[in-house]
Amino acid sequence: YEGFPDNNVGSDVDFLIRPSELPRAIRALRSIQGITVVGYAERHYVAHVFMEGVTPAPGIRALGVDFIWSMNWKGLPYMPAETALAAAIPRTAGNAAFFVPSPVHEAVISLLASLIIGGRLKEKYIPKVRQTFISDRSEAISALSPQFGLKVATQLVDAVIGGDRQKA
Repeated sequence: YEGFPDNNVGSDVDFLIRPSELPRAIRALRSIQGITVVGYAERHYVAHVFMEGVTPAPGIRALGVDFIWSMNWKGLPYMPAETALAAAIPRTAGNAAFFVPSPVHEAVISLLASLIIGGRLKEKYIPKVRQTFISDRSEAISALSPQFGLKVATQLVDAVIGGDRQKA
């Protein structure tokens, strides 16, 4: 979101929502003039929407928009969207106003999305995750504890802080 709305450094746009908000979110996308929804897939924790007409850039046919209501791996949630939404921070960019996850929740999501799902740490996220865990160690442990327990949460946070990728 750092470059939003002028620059999207990722290949898609992710929104954390409550499941009950999905129909309204889909209607909002469909109401954008010049945009066509060309694909849709839904899993028990996310809806993927593919939209055509978002950019005249060559080679880009569609933009993926993900509406996520639970960050999870193989059906096991590691952070419900409601947890992140409750602590979200308002942000303004140009004329757009939106919410972003708290630094700790963003760090947890960035770390676990690659570690649990991909089985590795994404190097591009590590410096920011590490700095956030150093700055807010106890909050990071608290954010991880409900799903992993205090011992594992503490070990993971300390491994990231210490730069021990193997232990993480």
